[in-house]
Amino acid sequence: MTPQPRPHAIRVGIVDDHPLVREGTAALLARRSDIDIVGIAVDGRSALQLVEAQQPDVLLLDLGLPDMTGIEVARSLRTSWPDVALLVLTGYATHRYLHLLTRIGVAGLINKSAPVDKLLESIHLAADGRTLADSSRSSVRRTHQTLTAREHEVLGLMANGFRNAEIAEELSVSLNTVEFHVRHVLDKLDARSRTEAVTRAQAQGYLLPEDASPLDR
Repeated sequence: MTPQPRPHAIRVGIVDDHPLVREGTAALLARRSDIDIVGIAVDGRSALQLVEAQQPDVLLLDLGLPDMTGIEVARSLRTSWPDVALLVLTGYATHRYLHLLTRIGVAGLINKSAPVDKLLESIHLAADGRTLADSSRSSVRRTHQTLTAREHEVLGLMANGFRNAEIAEELSVSLNTVEFHVRHVLDKLDARSRTEAVTRAQAQGYLLPEDASPLDR
């Protein structure tokens, strides 16, 4: 699909902690008359500051940032600046995180090895408010049931080593409620332990590998 002409240049922000990637992407896009680079950030905190100051049409967001995960940044941006289209650039296998990022409201997911034309087309589609139909979407098979929003929260806390009582306190719910959600998480991920659940969640894209800290069991 060829991007349609726009009345003004698309204002784009770039967030990546790797100098070669962000500078290379910026140099590439700067050659385009239909794209205006309005800011570059190196971590999650500066990404939020960039969006607050510039409110770009599209933000190119890396998943692996030093201070926050791309997931955390995306969730924060969707809450505070819902009109900014988020386009995730990642070196991970794209299908692994597609359903999680789609739930958050990310416009699309592009692998860093994708052709330049794919990136340019994706920026135009995202700027037009369209959700990208990632080519890997059709090949993803859901072998497990989808986790609810609350189960995602519980899973994230499990991945960071929280025990059930600590999860209950963190979420302001009863211990019985947490135990109920933990059982459902394990059942849906076909896991026999919390450690196996976290490992399976990473493999299936519910968590990024760096989201989890070592568990005692």
